[in-house]
Amino acid sequence: MNKALLLSGIFSIAIIPIDCIADHLRPKSGEILKGGQLFHTNMKNLDLRNRDLSNANLSSANLTNSDLRNTKFFDSNLNKTNFSNSDLRGAILNNLDLRRTILRGANLSRANLSGANLNGQDLNGSRLKGANLSKANLSRIDLRGSNLRGADLSGANLSNSDLSYSKISGANLSRANLTDANLRGASITEADLRKAMLKRTDLRNAKLVGTDLTNANLSDANLRASNLSGVKANKLVGCPILLPIRWVCEKKSLINTN
Repeated sequence: MNKALLLSGIFSIAIIPIDCIADHLRPKSGEILKGGQLFHTNMKNLDLRNRDLSNANLSSANLTNSDLRNTKFFDSNLNKTNFSNSDLRGAILNNLDLRRTILRGANLSRANLSGANLNGQDLNGSRLKGANLSKANLSRIDLRGSNLRGADLSGANLSNSDLSYSKISGANLSRANLTDANLRGASITEADLRKAMLKRTDLRNAKLVGTDLTNANLSDANLRASNLSGVKANKLVGCPILLPIRWVCEKKSLINTN
């Protein structure tokens, strides 16, 4: 009887997945380094400021509530890495595949995300003030109510994205692709939208005060009830389908007839 129970216990241990055990492991300080094998580890609430974690395997690692300011992640594996509520201000995350990385509640202000793939991510209400998102893939991303003031989104793909009621004042969106994007109620004052693609973009009730739309493509965009005070909109490629009262699109320009 005892022998049978012993064998049963050994068999039960043997079938426990290795990654389940690893999920509970806390790496030693000396193991948290460049090229480290840190997959499935527990790294919650750690101070990892200014570390170089380049080429590290952090897949499925738990880094919630950690301080990762100015940390480098060059060529790291961040598949299913959990950064919930972490401080990633100034972190280097450029050119990474972040489609399955968990970034809920993380502070990404001033982070370098240039060229990163964030397609389909849920970043609702995110803090991205001053972040570098140039040439990033942000297609179908949820950025509702996010803070993107002063961010660099030049050349980024934001097609079919939701930026409604977000704060994008002073941001660089030149050459960005915003086709079919939702920018309803967004604050985009003093922003650079030169040569941006805004086909069928929803800009209803958006605040575009002082924004530069030179050479932008506004074909079939909806600007109903938007604030266009002081806007620069010349040499346009296509006209909006709807404009605020007393505004017209003539000779490739938006003109206030008041």
